[in-house]
Amino acid sequence: MEKWVKRVGTGVYPSFSSPSIGSDGTVYVGTDSGRVVAIKPDGNVKWYVNTGKAVHGTPAIVKDGTIIFGSYNGFVYAVSPDCKLKWSFKTNTWVESSPAIDAEGTVYIGSSDGKLYAINADGSLKWSFQTKGEIESSPAIGPDGTVYIGSNDTHLYAIGGTSQTTTAPLFEK
Repeated sequence: MEKWVKRVGTGVYPSFSSPSIGSDGTVYVGTDSGRVVAIKPDGNVKWYVNTGKAVHGTPAIVKDGTIIFGSYNGFVYAVSPDCKLKWSFKTNTWVESSPAIDAEGTVYIGSSDGKLYAINADGSLKWSFQTKGEIESSPAIGPDGTVYIGSNDTHLYAIGGTSQTTTAPLFEK
């Protein structure tokens, strides 16, 4: 039984993003038209942010409700649940990756510049790790804090969560 349907974007491919659900039931989804849309549990739009370029990654939600996402405009954004910009971080080019967030609030996200970025909870750069190909995949964080990321250079990398100590690919063709 259908509960509700909401048009969230424009164009032929309106949404590549998987939705995220906030603790209050708000649904957050990115669109090809450059928006992240917040939809109330009743299906009505709560708010939206327009980045001007596609948002293909799934937004991540921090414990305090902050929504983190990247855009094809090259920025990573942190937006409060009431639609206030907390911070933005500029990468060198477009972001398709979905963010992962560790227990300390560090945001890990890949960019098509081939870098995995570790961004502090205040939006400042903690560190970055350069691969030899675009990063379109999304990072995963292991129980020991290791961050795993795939790159278009055909490698999967395992990188220390608190420092960039591992530089060799974990797997290689």
